[in-house]
Amino acid sequence: MYAIRQMTDADLGNMLALRQDWLAAELETPVSTENERRWFRAYCGNDRACAFVATVNNLCVGYCLLSWHRHPTMTGALAEIDEIHVAPAWRRQGIGRQFVERSRKMLESKIDDLTAIRARVDRQDEETGAFWRALGFEHYLLEYMDYLD
Repeated sequence: MYAIRQMTDADLGNMLALRQDWLAAELETPVSTENERRWFRAYCGNDRACAFVATVNNLCVGYCLLSWHRHPTMTGALAEIDEIHVAPAWRRQGIGRQFVERSRKMLESKIDDLTAIRARVDRQDEETGAFWRALGFEHYLLEYMDYLD
């Protein structure tokens, strides 16, 4: 059985190792960069971000990163689930769903004027799109990116 809790600094290495395994398998990019370390570390103790980890016997089997902000001209706050990753052996056991439910509860208790929760997905990733739709998220936006060199 797994347990889900908020991330601590002690979880950083295990979370990055899980991410490194994912990157190696999916993108053939096996090295976690220092930027990723800073990115993950910034979720601890941040008043505009939070991270959850799923563990089994102190082994990290998944994580969820979320943040929120206010638009300079619109009312309310927008939250974003920046990333959810669950180790392949632990998928389809409710961990991702629990991450989203915990995120919703935490955000609703912390932010009085929360207007939306966003999750970005690669448009070609039908499995992940189906996951979000099953949780009540709606397909809303087509986004274009210009990756600068």
